[in-house]
Amino acid sequence: MSVTRTEETDEANNETTSYAYDKEDKVTKVTYDSGNTTEYTYDKNNNVTENQITVGTTTVTQGMSYDSLDHLTKIAENGKDQTQFTYNENNRVASQKNADGTSTLYRYNGAGDIVEVTILDSNGEKLEHYEYAYDDHGNITSVQTPDGTVQYTYNSMDQLTKETHPDGTVYEYTYDATGNRTSMKVTEDGSTTTTDYSYDDANQLTSVDGTSYQHDKNGNLTDDGEHTYVYNADNRLVEVKDANGDTVVSYTYRSDGMRKTKTTSSGTITFHYDENKNVIYETDDSNQIIAHYTYDHHNLPVSMTRNGETYYYQKNGHGDVVALTDSSGSVVATYEYDAFGNVIDETGSVENPYRYAGYRYDTEIDMYYLQNRYYNPETGRFLTRDSHEGDKDNPLTKNKYTYVENNPVMKWDPTGEHSDFSIYAYIVGLITALGGGAVCFWLGPTLFLAVLCAGLWFNAWFIYNYFIYYYW
Repeated sequence: MSVTRTEETDEANNETTSYAYDKEDKVTKVTYDSGNTTEYTYDKNNNVTENQITVGTTTVTQGMSYDSLDHLTKIAENGKDQTQFTYNENNRVASQKNADGTSTLYRYNGAGDIVEVTILDSNGEKLEHYEYAYDDHGNITSVQTPDGTVQYTYNSMDQLTKETHPDGTVYEYTYDATGNRTSMKVTEDGSTTTTDYSYDDANQLTSVDGTSYQHDKNGNLTDDGEHTYVYNADNRLVEVKDANGDTVVSYTYRSDGMRKTKTTSSGTITFHYDENKNVIYETDDSNQIIAHYTYDHHNLPVSMTRNGETYYYQKNGHGDVVALTDSSGSVVATYEYDAFGNVIDETGSVENPYRYAGYRYDTEIDMYYLQNRYYNPETGRFLTRDSHEGDKDNPLTKNKYTYVENNPVMKWDPTGEHSDFSIYAYIVGLITALGGGAVCFWLGPTLFLAVLCAGLWFNAWFIYNYFIYYYW
């Protein structure tokens, strides 16, 4: 039952959004100026069991089911099952089965690392198959793909230094002491091309092969020789212009910083979000639903319904969208990427915003929108500074522009901010161990060591399970 209501005014867009809450302060209904509404229903464990979207006379109802451990087990739309999930004894996803007949099977090693992903068609035949091998640092060294083996090499700081693709194409990267990429050498079809990068003392990219890059006083990239970039007072990208000064794309944002609209020569798309800040549906200039989406418990896209057709996202172990299948299970699009997310091959013409790592991809500028910042895979950098200061003991995290400390094979950044979970978890575990041990020290060193070990064990358990839940 809704017991309270609040209104939030977005001064930038001159709009007011109303929120209704239940007695436990959970949002039950969101009403927009346009009259569109999104209503939420929860179970006793506060899991969302239903999203009901109403746009004009159109209503879309998404239902979610969970097991006794709160694992997402089923997604349905308008009463029809779309996707089902199963889990293994370690709470890892074991399988995903879609209504189009396709399914994905996952296998892990004893350390919990994913070692095999098999995507099957409606007849049980392999569509895609991936096998992963790891080094002693936990980095993936090779991936067996449908096209052959991709190999990866790292330096002592776990930065990717080399990737070799099945067709013989080799990418080699060098970095300075603070993690800035200083060169990229690409060897393809017997010829080699080297790209050199220069930076200032603030780690701002100043040139690429002699082409000058410019930044404003807030550290935002404003000119890369191909495009100019305009930002608002919150340092969010609002417009991109080409070399002639013509607008390529423009954006507006909500008061919480999430992207509200995207305008191109084709028109304006308005984005509407669920409780996890996933785009649940999009509307056009006439307030008609263009597309709506479902997501798994990792907030990776599961399905897209567009023009009356439902498509399913087929993903590898990194979360990259490698194929789209339609409601009959036929492959209608495929995608291939390098390690940093550049699209190196694609087929199909279905309009689809999701690509590498399940990120939203803006084809107009070949960049990814990661909620707080835009990421350019060509340079392996963000356009703007990270708001996080980083870890003083790890210089790579102090660089406010680089993407995932130059280890894109093993890391993700869906919000465009440095992940602090491992540092936080370590501190929590250490305080638990030392604090508890100190209290008990007077009872004897044996008990002290027992509590210390218990705390450190909890620390390791916390990190492992946090990683499992949010990243696999």
